[in-house]
Amino acid sequence: DGTWTVDYNKSTTVLSSFNVVNDSKRAYTADEYPLFRNVELKANSSDFVSVVKLLRGGGAAADLNAFKGLKFSASGGYNLHVTLIKNGIVDYRSQYAADVQLELGQQDYYIALDKFTSASNSAKIDPKDITSIVFTVEVGTGRNSPISTTLSNVAFTKEDLNYLSSLEAKELAVYPN
Repeated sequence: DGTWTVDYNKSTTVLSSFNVVNDSKRAYTADEYPLFRNVELKANSSDFVSVVKLLRGGGAAADLNAFKGLKFSASGGYNLHVTLIKNGIVDYRSQYAADVQLELGQQDYYIALDKFTSASNSAKIDPKDITSIVFTVEVGTGRNSPISTTLSNVAFTKEDLNYLSSLEAKELAVYPN
C-alpha cells in the first residue's frame, strides 16, 4: 500500500487542511483494487491542488489489466483531472488522463479505463504498469477560490459500469405487424 500526498503551487495556493483517514466501515470486494484510506482537502487557490496516491509501497508498478474502470466518491464542485501515471511514460504531459466535473455534494463517480487518453498517444491505455494516480482539483477561474474536496472509496473495479448502465430498462413501443 502506497502513501497519499498533496502537491500545489505555493505561490498561488494556501493549503489549510489535508487529512488522510481510515474508513473502518468500508467493505472490500474481490472485484476491486482498493486505494486504502480517504482524503479530505481544504485550500484556497487560483489554479489547482493535486492529491497523489502511490498504488504500492515504494512506487512499485501495479498490473491493472484485469480492471475495467476507476470508481470513487467525491465532492467539491470543480473539475477533477485524474491522471494515471504509467512507469513506461517519462513525459508527464503524455500520461493518460480523464476529467470529471464534480458536484458540490458527495457523489459516486465512475471512469472507464478506456476513457483515459494521452495527449501524445492515440492508443488505448495499457494499464500493466501504473505506479500512481493523481487527482487534480482545477479551479479554472484565475482568481482565489476556496476548495473543499473529499475523495473516498477509491478503487479500480472489474465491473464495467458503463455496460451495466446500458442494460437498464429502456422505453419500448410495440406495434402490430
